[in-house]
Amino acid sequence: DDTALMRMYKQGLKPAVRIELIRSRSSLNTLNELIAEAIQVDNELYKLMLEERLY
Repeated sequence: DDTALMRMYKQGLKPAVRIELIRSRSSLNTLNELIAEAIQVDNELYKLMLEERLY
């Protein structure tokens, strides 16, 4: 069962990533799904930050 590992993984995420995961309301059932979604969210937030620096 990934429940405990998922809880620990979430605690280690950047606050902005955690907030976006909450907002998305995705049903993430495994640790691998959570990791993949967190990476995607973090990448999108990074792209957004780079775009904002250009202006």
